[in-house]
Amino acid sequence: MHRLAIAGEEFFAVRDWQDGDDLRKVHWRSTARRGSLQIRQDETPPNPRATILVDTRSSSRPGANAAVEWAISAAASIVWELARQGVTPESPPSTPRWGQEAIDPILTTLASAGNSTVPSLNPAIRSASKRPGVGGAIFAIIAPQEATTLRALTSLRSSFNWCGAVLLDVASFAPGSARERAHYDQRLADAEHTLGISGWRVAVAASTDKVPQVWQSVLGASTSRSKQPSPGS
Repeated sequence: MHRLAIAGEEFFAVRDWQDGDDLRKVHWRSTARRGSLQIRQDETPPNPRATILVDTRSSSRPGANAAVEWAISAAASIVWELARQGVTPESPPSTPRWGQEAIDPILTTLASAGNSTVPSLNPAIRSASKRPGVGGAIFAIIAPQEATTLRALTSLRSSFNWCGAVLLDVASFAPGSARERAHYDQRLADAEHTLGISGWRVAVAASTDKVPQVWQSVLGASTSRSKQPSPGS
């Protein structure tokens, strides 16, 4: 998951320029030192993997349906970004593994996703802990969960090298009383604390927040325990 990192000037190596190379990747300092065009060679690990866990369960709470729509849209954006960075989807050998054709089935599934009636995320969490993506990164887009589900999520930290979560501020998607606002703020704080001390990187997303900014917030978030390795390290 090296290339999940926030874009910067870090690179793995340089090599001589070859026909067809993108001139935007010329490393000018090395070019000046060696006297010939040098291309930045980014490090891309073999078979990078990512698991995205999206909570599409709605509830009677005002704003819940809009929050689910935000979560699905965010998941689609992240799938696109991961694919752009070289993360390939799980697929049968006869299907494309790169480019638009490889991720179209995932995007189609997300586009047609409705509100789930599953009572708990725990079965999905157990499934995630056994998938081929174990050892890579997991990214969850969820509302604040009950204590048992939060404990199940924290246990995934031992199965994945990097864990990130967006906690949906569902209360921000519809107006409510000050008392309801305070209660939901406490739920968000409790969930953020529980995930953070287990090594997850967490950001809170409100109705007005944009996916790219939230994505960068998660990538740049610190954890409450000993520093978790960055996907870029």
